[in-house]
Amino acid sequence: MKIDSLEQWTVDHAVELYGIRTWGAGYFDVAPDGTAYNLESAGHEVVRASYRDKTVERKLVQPGQVVKISYDNLLTGNTFKKGHRLRVYIMGSWFPVYSRNLQTGQLETTSSGMKKATINILYGPSHPSGLVLPLAP
Repeated sequence: MKIDSLEQWTVDHAVELYGIRTWGAGYFDVAPDGTAYNLESAGHEVVRASYRDKTVERKLVQPGQVVKISYDNLLTGNTFKKGHRLRVYIMGSWFPVYSRNLQTGQLETTSSGMKKATINILYGPSHPSGLVLPLAP
């Protein structure tokens, strides 16, 4: 998204993704020269699929199962200058900032086996993945 005028926005509930893996999501303010400024605090943007219900007990995703992951704790704000862009990133892991995601369902504290993962983000009427950026007056 390219910003054509000075705009301010705050995020209350920003991202809902439908898919089959763990993701992280966040935002950057990208200046015309390519310099990018992270708009999130480390760790807020990571939601493990096995903890998607935000409970203490893990709930593993079964192969091929589609789950909804909500990032309802992304509270941030920014004033974009003219010519700046918004970069949204989605990632399957953020090691070493956040604990490793082995993509096996095993705990990283007791296992070292890893598996390659493909991130699929589903969209459309039955899987309305999206980004909401309310503008502040």
